[in-house]
Amino acid sequence: MGSISDTSLNGRVSQLGALSFFKKASGKRKCSFIRGLKETVVTAGEYKTYLVSPGLAALDPLQRESYSPTLTNELSREHLFTAIIPFSPSAAFTVVVPTVAVLFADDKSVNITCPDDCESEAAALILEILEADSAICQNEPLSLRVDRTESAAEFRSRVAGAIEKIASSNLKKVVLSKAMRLTGPKSLNSAMIFDRLAHDRPYTYLFSMNNYIGASPELVISRDSSVITSYPLAGTAASGDEARLLLSEKDDREHSIVVSQIITRLTELGIPTDLPPKPTITSYGEIVHLGSRISGRNNGAKPFSSIEVAAHLSPTAAINGEPYDSALKYITSFEPSDRGFYGGLVGYQKYRGDGTWILNIRSIELIDDGLMLRAGVGIVERSDPIQEDLEATSKINAIASSLLES
Repeated sequence: MGSISDTSLNGRVSQLGALSFFKKASGKRKCSFIRGLKETVVTAGEYKTYLVSPGLAALDPLQRESYSPTLTNELSREHLFTAIIPFSPSAAFTVVVPTVAVLFADDKSVNITCPDDCESEAAALILEILEADSAICQNEPLSLRVDRTESAAEFRSRVAGAIEKIASSNLKKVVLSKAMRLTGPKSLNSAMIFDRLAHDRPYTYLFSMNNYIGASPELVISRDSSVITSYPLAGTAASGDEARLLLSEKDDREHSIVVSQIITRLTELGIPTDLPPKPTITSYGEIVHLGSRISGRNNGAKPFSSIEVAAHLSPTAAINGEPYDSALKYITSFEPSDRGFYGGLVGYQKYRGDGTWILNIRSIELIDDGLMLRAGVGIVERSDPIQEDLEATSKINAIASSLLES
């Protein structure tokens, strides 16, 4: 792994900060921004790519027929890589090793890494970014409008169908997603869209990668040395309704299903876990969730890398359901359109396997003629179609409010 030892460059990058550095980098080459658990990563340039096929199954140590230990070992030797991963665990995706990665730690320290043979090019790219103007025009209107969305009646009908399936099968929970399409100018300023989200949702796991921009509240897995952390969310209410949410039997059951599945899957990897006795409230502005911080120790003879753990967990019951296979099959059969990257993972892994992977929700997909927003709701035995539709709509509106002019 290479690094930039120029103290002058490090000092200028540190003084600028992660968000301002990314704003400048947005106008220079391919770049990404990912806020992890204790640090923020900004990458620039593309040094190398890997095509991962057949999807996450190739990185899951317990998928014996598909798992590729050679690939996981190669990835752990890279200075850093990023990926946006589809919802379907069998869908292929691309891993990107950047020319340079800047890690902004929460303690204000900065570390700049690059491939071993790329120090000069990486230093030149950093200098080029530092001297660039910001790619964001703050006052530019987005001029977006709601073009097409699934009607309340259509979504409620799908919820009712899922409730019937839960009553007549082994399905305990399934997550249904609803979509909203926004249209606007032919050329949208993606950097400005990200800047608006960053301004409105500064406390979230912000990310900008390829054609996805998001402000996710949910950590799927972080690995820091031997420590594994997951913070699933399930169970939702409007802000101000926290007391009811904590007492809701339906939301508690939905949350327990998610937590139980994650603990079971970590245990399958030989990772013992600790869990607080009760979920707590996690705020997302106008929305609140039940959340539980799960921690574990990755102390095996050959500790699993962050992407290996993520591959075995994803998609969790927070976005898929329980049982895992039954929920995945139901979603594939009855969702109106393929989820693509929505509900998958966004994240990064550093040299030797530490890294952070967050859930791709509360996100915006840039498409040819506009934007696509999605939101998911967990359906269990006592779900109410009207309330589930209202919840899905409120989650979509939480993101849309940053984009639509009042």
